[in-house]
Amino acid sequence: MLRDTSVRVLEIAPPWVRTDLMNSREAQQAMPLDAFIEETFDVLATDADEILVDVAKPMRANPGPGEHTFVDGFNAQALELFAG
Repeated sequence: MLRDTSVRVLEIAPPWVRTDLMNSREAQQAMPLDAFIEETFDVLATDADEILVDVAKPMRANPGPGEHTFVDGFNAQALELFAG
């Protein structure tokens, strides 16, 4: 008897999620954890190879020349939130 030994690896690319990590539980810019979990399970129920919630799609779709501007803006927001 032959067994199917294929393995499927899925990437879950989360956005900034409200958790205790980096004291982001109260951060308004971060996605609520319950919403992230629900949307992630919805996408896992499909045949997608990359698991992206809607909030994470702009980050994933931003490679190339404008990528550093996007990342620098995100980092500036994080510094503003956590520096105080």
